[in-house]
Amino acid sequence: MKKILFILPLTLIILAQCSRGAQFQKLYTITEKNCQKIDSLSVVADNNTKLIADIKDSHSQSIKSMEDKLVAIEIIQSKMSMLESKLNNINSKVSSQQEILNDLQAESKPTSSEQKEISFEKLYQEARNSYLDKEFQKSITKFTEFIKKFPDNTLAANAQYWIGECYYSLEQFETAIFHFDKVVINYPESEKVVDAKLKIAFCLSDMGEYEGALTQLREIKKHFPDYERMNIVRDKIMQLENR
Repeated sequence: MKKILFILPLTLIILAQCSRGAQFQKLYTITEKNCQKIDSLSVVADNNTKLIADIKDSHSQSIKSMEDKLVAIEIIQSKMSMLESKLNNINSKVSSQQEILNDLQAESKPTSSEQKEISFEKLYQEARNSYLDKEFQKSITKFTEFIKKFPDNTLAANAQYWIGECYYSLEQFETAIFHFDKVVINYPESEKVVDAKLKIAFCLSDMGEYEGALTQLREIKKHFPDYERMNIVRDKIMQLENR
């Protein structure tokens, strides 16, 4: 009985010690885990601190870069302002020179009458060239245009005469006579009147109207004794009289 009473308290003490050891072990395990978490958090904190420092450094560099760019923009704007000022000066000089040039051109520009003179000479020459190249229809068109544009020009009678010559070359004798008659009627003071009368005689002769041709030729011989082609008139009269 005494042995039992001795063993029982001892057992209780041992059990109590064991219970405390288990609790200690449990606390130790929890503490160890917490330490590991703290270490992990420390690493994370260190990384975050480094990341924040990098971000701050990058931000500082970005700000510096932006400041540099702003300075560069200000320099460019200043240069552009200078260039704009120079351009305005150049434009002003160009405008001034253009005004001088316009004045000079105005002084050297031919008057409307001079332009008209140049224009009629060119048109008349083109018509004559077409006739010489045997482009009779083209020549007729140009001579007709000449008469419409320059009806009072001294060459208008010549233009009318050459229209008749074109039709004569095309062997359209009646139409040729019509245009030669217009020379006689519309330009009675022209030197081409007698030439037109001679060609009318030739047209009549080619059409077989010999008496009419002779009448024209005899009138020329009578009224224009100094005609430079009188030899042609005489020869034609002789030819028709001896046919």
